[in-house]
Amino acid sequence: LAPGEEYQPIVPASDRRAEVTAWSVTVGLLLVVVFSAACVYMALRAANAIEAAIPIAILAIFFGRKGLKRSGKSTILENVMVQSIGQAAGVVAAGAAFLIPALYINQIDVEWWQIFLACTVGGFLGIVLIVPLRKYFVKDLHGELPFPEATAVNEILVSGESTSKSAGKVLLVAFGLGAFYDFVVEAI
Repeated sequence: LAPGEEYQPIVPASDRRAEVTAWSVTVGLLLVVVFSAACVYMALRAANAIEAAIPIAILAIFFGRKGLKRSGKSTILENVMVQSIGQAAGVVAAGAAFLIPALYINQIDVEWWQIFLACTVGGFLGIVLIVPLRKYFVKDLHGELPFPEATAVNEILVSGESTSKSAGKVLLVAFGLGAFYDFVVEAI
């Protein structure tokens, strides 16, 4: 931001559209499950963790536009909620990928529910501790710190809000090209 310029959010505070809906929470939780499994598999198989926020943002727009929502097209607020919930997949996956092998390496005998509880508490703590920092990093430090992933997610969600019918197709084609490239790099 230029000196004296004030941050203007994309959605004004006066907008009364629902952000937390049954659709956004359900889709967000489903994507957490799918991407947590994928992220843990990648972390344990390739020793490289991935961040799921960008593909989840793309899928939120796709599912919101393809009639999977009963009341029509999803809003940017609902897509942000889906992405915010889905973003926990990386946190849960990283916790599990680092916790479980450490327990076995140290030969600590634990039950499955203890591992589940540790991953769940770690995921919830990560979410609860980021909430107070969100306003500070998003609003107060807007434009001062580089957040390439957050900037990319923001651009994806804003482009999904556009009225153009090709916005979702462009995102899906980009997602597909990225997946194909990643497959070629990993497999070949």
